[in-house]
Amino acid sequence: MAAPETPPSPQQERERALQRRQTLNIVRPHGQDQAQWGIALSGGGIRSATFCLGALQALAHNPGPLASSGGTAAPAASPTLPSTPPATPSPAQTTSGPQAAPGTSTTKPLRAGTIDPLIAQFDYLSTVSGGGYIGSFFTSLFVPGRLSGQGPGEDPAAVTWRAYRALQDEPPARIHTTTRYDPAHPGRAALAWLRDNGRYLAPHGTGDVLYGMGVALRNWMATHYATGTVILMGLALLLSIRLALALTFPAYAQWEAELCAAAGSQGRGIWWSPTWALCAVVVVVALGPVGMAFWFSHPARDKGRRTAQDGDPIAMKPLPVTWASFLGGVIAVGLILVGGLGVGWSEGPRWPLGLIVSGCGVFAAWSVVIYGLSAIALRDSSIARQRVILTRCLAQSLMVLIVIGLLAAIETLAQTLWLGWHVQSGVIGGAVLGGLVWLLRTGLLKLADKSTVALVERLPLDLIAGLLGIALWIAVASAFGMLLLQVVWFGFEPYTVAASLSDPTTVHALLCYALGTLLVAMGLALVVGRFPGFLNLSTFQSLYAARLTRAYLGATNHRRFCADARSRHRDVAEPIEGDSLDTIAPYANPLAPVHFVNVCVNQTVSPGEQLVQRDRKGKPLVIAPKGYYLDQGAYAMRMHGPRNELSYPLNFGEWIGVSGAAISTGLGRNSGLGFSLIIGFANLRLGRWWPGVPEHKGMRSHWVRRVFTTQTYLIDEIRGLFYGSHRAYQYLSDGGHFDNTGIYELLKPERDRGVRLIVLCDCGQDVDNDFRDLANLIRLARIDHGLEIRVNEEAADDPLLSERFGRPADFRRRPDGSLPPAGTRCAILLDVLATSRDAAQPPRPPGSVVARIVLLKPVLISDVPVDLSHYQSTHDGFPQQTTGDQFFDEAQWESYRQLGLHIGLRVFPQDPASGYGQAFWRVCLQGLPG
Repeated sequence: MAAPETPPSPQQERERALQRRQTLNIVRPHGQDQAQWGIALSGGGIRSATFCLGALQALAHNPGPLASSGGTAAPAASPTLPSTPPATPSPAQTTSGPQAAPGTSTTKPLRAGTIDPLIAQFDYLSTVSGGGYIGSFFTSLFVPGRLSGQGPGEDPAAVTWRAYRALQDEPPARIHTTTRYDPAHPGRAALAWLRDNGRYLAPHGTGDVLYGMGVALRNWMATHYATGTVILMGLALLLSIRLALALTFPAYAQWEAELCAAAGSQGRGIWWSPTWALCAVVVVVALGPVGMAFWFSHPARDKGRRTAQDGDPIAMKPLPVTWASFLGGVIAVGLILVGGLGVGWSEGPRWPLGLIVSGCGVFAAWSVVIYGLSAIALRDSSIARQRVILTRCLAQSLMVLIVIGLLAAIETLAQTLWLGWHVQSGVIGGAVLGGLVWLLRTGLLKLADKSTVALVERLPLDLIAGLLGIALWIAVASAFGMLLLQVVWFGFEPYTVAASLSDPTTVHALLCYALGTLLVAMGLALVVGRFPGFLNLSTFQSLYAARLTRAYLGATNHRRFCADARSRHRDVAEPIEGDSLDTIAPYANPLAPVHFVNVCVNQTVSPGEQLVQRDRKGKPLVIAPKGYYLDQGAYAMRMHGPRNELSYPLNFGEWIGVSGAAISTGLGRNSGLGFSLIIGFANLRLGRWWPGVPEHKGMRSHWVRRVFTTQTYLIDEIRGLFYGSHRAYQYLSDGGHFDNTGIYELLKPERDRGVRLIVLCDCGQDVDNDFRDLANLIRLARIDHGLEIRVNEEAADDPLLSERFGRPADFRRRPDGSLPPAGTRCAILLDVLATSRDAAQPPRPPGSVVARIVLLKPVLISDVPVDLSHYQSTHDGFPQQTTGDQFFDEAQWESYRQLGLHIGLRVFPQDPASGYGQAFWRVCLQGLPG
């Protein structure tokens, strides 16, 4: 019998961290023996990854707060690690059986004389998006046998110290054909691999661009094929109904022929669809009467009768007849009589005024009937409830009207274009091309005007995107409509189409063709619907995750640097054995820091959770040892499910790819119908559907979703409708769509891990240095955790620390549009404070310090090497260039790495015994709980 799956546990994480420090003989300052420290690497694409690499190298170069075993600060010296770390107890000995008391680890005497690097002090690594790129590289260094090739039985402590030493190799060189793994310098080959693959998405230039274009074209066509089967099926059904009506009712057939003839034999007019008439039917039968019925809903007049609802009249039960509905009925009867008897319905001088007046009476009478039916159906409810139901019916009627209007527009556009295609295709194409050229020229000229830029920034982009997205999909549907018409009317000349609609024999043949097309489209849709794996195969996620895996996890794959490695092993575009890791491997070494990979579960439809549905539009999912955390729950990693590609377990590189899925139809709090429609049309989809979250049964699943599984989820995605755990499959995207700092989970009081000191690399694109990601974290921490995050004023005012630490206002863009000149400040110290809403157990006193955050900000600083200073002066966007740039050249890659390295070396004391070193650790650690 298989062992039951166990979810991750914060308590087990704490025990692992304590055992890790004990085994490695890592000494903490007084009062921090039981505390955990963490590193958070934020999102920001390869810009963040490269800056964070430099920051990690700085942490590896600098000594910890206690550089000697006695607890006193050692003289300034870069920490050194033994090239061949000593043997330590096996993992079984470190995780079970009698445990040595703190300070009595068997490894301590063997490591006498060495200085621990500061990076060894950290127990947690939490990454988001681009921070996950370099975070996965760092984590993979701890996998036994991966870098050295000695096999999985390699000593965990030896692997751990080698991982820290790998980051001390400085500077990283270039890859050569003779580059090999060197035990004396374990990081040289790996860091050189990272440098060489700054253009990981297109390492070979044109060849890889064409490869990507091929993937994009294939997936774009496949996505529109999948949606097109449903569109074609719907349009074929609608056309079949129209032809059946024409075959049954000659008057209707004559109307269809007249509509077609009105477009002209040369297709110069518009062939209107008769479906537009349904819009009028919906308005008259549903939309208008339901809207009027609302005004008949009134409480009964009180004639001295006391009720239980005296203080709230609309809490009374609805009456089938009210004074308002009675008056409406009287008016309705009067209008019908006036129109029929007074004005008359027969043709004459006043025709059709009588029909219009009587029609208004029927309209009013139907409104009264609808009100009465709603009152009877809700007789055990209240007037307030009745009004809500009537308003919802009004909204649903409006939605039906919009859908029918869109169908009519699609049919009209398709018919008009198809009818005039043979004659005017060149004219249409020229008009479209000319319009695009005009828009481009005019737009570029306007954008040169700064006043226009300011105007664009004030435009309602969501509305514009929505209108553009709807227009694009109407064009797609119209193309399938033209295909349908070409099949049904194949061989007909444009001038014979109108006549064919008047001939019953021809209409019968056309109906057979339409029904045949309907059956073919339905068969194709059924086939597509049975392969939900298409949802992920048709995105860029597979290519993106594969390239990330080879670029960052491949850097530690010993097979790429072994003695018998071939030329293809040095090519990041070539997959080789050993690049990928399963989700267990990064946590298999008990001496490695715990790596959290942050992902966003998109959720725009959430019954009972309005804050999630309307504002956040997503929940955080955190990959952890043995499983994942989602919202308030902890779950074992799901390794079962239906046999399709959605249910296959993701490897570690794929989770990193999901965490970095910045562009997709689901954007967390930035999700919207317009952007989803546009991104879905272009198929710029990086997210991933995943069936790992336990499904809540609170929402009903229609049979259509079970039969056409692929299309329903795809169309939901394109419309920006994500149900989270209320559906079998969940849509995952960039963790930065919820929290881009990676700190949210580390501070969660319900899972208090005792994380007291956090180093944050805040690398989200922030051209104005307004700290939007930090602001979002502060807001989330206050609302969800009951914690306040504030600037530590002592660090900003201290004579020594203020040279490095400042306040957010010190970094922001000035009113004149300029940034502060390059200086020495590049960090902010933040206090995390408990409040009366803190959910930790036992409760923490309000105002007490819970944790501290050392925030490193990529900003222009002085006293940097000449090459970095030159890059700053020649690239205006540096160091906040767009996250969309995933093609770093050599100078760009080295500049960001150097900036991270120099900021890290400047902020963290290289000499703990210096005045700055003592002030830094005093302010950082004072008042922190153990």
